[in-house]
Formats: sequence, structure tokens, C-alpha cells
Amino acid sequence: MSSRMNLIIIVGFLVVMLLSTSIFYVDQRERVLLLRLGQIEQADYAPGIHFKIPLLNEVKRFDGRTLTLDVKPEEYLTGEKKKLLVDSFILWRVSDTSIYYTALGGDKRRAGLRLFNIVNNALRDAFAKRTVQDV
Repeated sequence: MSSRMNLIIIVGFLVVMLLSTSIFYVDQRERVLLLRLGQIEQADYAPGIHFKIPLLNEVKRFDGRTLTLDVKPEEYLTGEKKKLLVDSFILWRVSDTSIYYTALGGDKRRAGLRLFNIVNNALRDAFAKRTVQDV
């Protein structure tokens, strides 16, 4: 092989590598965030093939489906000060990817903990306003 052929092969290989790192695919079940140098460039891409600038852009992927958070049974007091053991679960989904990433860093565990605290307080308030007969 001549040196010219070697150069063509190397350049061709580099072009293929550059193209393969600049294309990304968004599945319909996921939410995608594009970061440029750590800052949010664009959020919530439509499903399909998209392009990015290699080395400058980073793609963050999050589950776009409805997720279930199973909560351990908790005791709540009614308005009559009677204890009720309540088993609950939380259905949730990421609706705004940029807020989810900014507030929680895209951490599903942190999101679950925050949701648990919000729902737990809401249930505690709701049961405190009701009697056993109402429940």
C-alpha cells in the first residue's frame, strides 16, 4: 500500500469516528437534555435522530415513562386522634427535563425522596382533617 492509500484510510476512519460521535438517537420512552460545556443547550428533543458537536456537547438521558415509587405503610392520625395504617404509592413522570436536571441533577433517588416528603405531608394533613368514618 502506498502512503497515499494509508492517509485516505486514516482520514476515512477519522471521518467515520467523528460522525458516529456527533449523532445521537432519542427513543420515544426517554427525555433527553443536551449540555454544552455543562450548561443546558436544549431540552426535550423529539424522538428520532439528532446531531451534536463532539467533545463540546454531552447528552443526558432520563426515563420519560411513568415511574412508580412504592412507599412503606405509614401511620397517620385522623381528626379524632385515631391511628390509621396507610399503604400508598406514587406515580410520577419527568415533565420538564431542564427543571428536573437543574433541581435534582437528574437523580431518581433524590426525586423519589422529595416526592415522598411532599406526598407524606399532604397525606398527613388530609387525614388530620377527616374522621375514621370519612375515610
